[in-house]
Amino acid sequence: MVANSFSTASNNRAAVVTTHALYLLQKENGKISTKWRQAYDRGIARKPGQLSWGSGATPTFFGTNATQDEFVTITDNAKRMNLLVYQNDNTGREICKVPLFGDNNSGTEDSSIAYGRAIVTSSTYGYPYPKYPDGAGKSIPEKAPFIGGITRVDVKPDNSGCVTKWTSDLRSAALPKLSVPDNLIYTIERTGPSDNATALDSYHFVTLDWETGAVRSKKFWSFGLLSNPLQTVGNVGLDNSYWQGTMNGIIRVLP
Repeated sequence: MVANSFSTASNNRAAVVTTHALYLLQKENGKISTKWRQAYDRGIARKPGQLSWGSGATPTFFGTNATQDEFVTITDNAKRMNLLVYQNDNTGREICKVPLFGDNNSGTEDSSIAYGRAIVTSSTYGYPYPKYPDGAGKSIPEKAPFIGGITRVDVKPDNSGCVTKWTSDLRSAALPKLSVPDNLIYTIERTGPSDNATALDSYHFVTLDWETGAVRSKKFWSFGLLSNPLQTVGNVGLDNSYWQGTMNGIIRVLP
C-alpha cells in the first residue's frame, strides 16, 4: 500500500515508498519503468506517532549536482529506525543505513529535509493524533511518550557512508522546513509539563541553525488542544512571515 506522498526529480524520475519497499520509477519513450526496488525493515507493527505500518517518510531527492539529484532517502520502521540513503541511478546502491534516536524514541511520520549532502530527520514517535486512517492497524506499543528530537546526518564526500553531525532534543510538532538564504530550520516546538502530550501543552515558533542544530530564536506561538499542527508543514511568505496550519485554522508568525 502507498501510505505516503511520492517525490519527483530531474530526468523524469519519481520515488514511491510503499509499506514494504522503495521504488525508483522513470519515464522513457512514453513508458514508465521500474529501475529498482529496495525493500526495508517495516518492523512488527505500526508505531505510536505514525499513521501506517511501514515507512512514515515521503522519499526525498537531494545532492550537490545542480542538474541531477544524486541521492534519495527514506526512513524504515525497524525497532530502532534507520535513515536509508540510496544512489539515484539505475542500481539503487545503498549509500548508508544509519540508526536514529533511541530504542524508545525512534519513528517518524515526517519526510526528511535534504540539501547538498545533509539530511535532517525529526522523531514523531509517540505523537498523538485525534484519528487514524482506516486500515492503519494496531500500534505496538499502543501509546508512548512524545520525546521528540531532530538529527542531521551527512553523506561522506566519497559516498562511502554517512556520519551523524548533530542531534537536538527539540520536540517538533510540525514538519521542519529549511530556509536556504538564512541557513535556518523553521518548525513549531511543543512543550508541556511532561513527555505525555496533553491538551494543556504550549507551542513555540523556533528556528534552528542548519550547521549546528542550536536554537537561534524562540517565540510563543499558541496554547491548547486546537493549536496542534499535527506534524503538518508550514510555509514562509515573501515577507518572511511563517504560516502554519493547526486543528483550528492557520496561524501567522511575523518575523
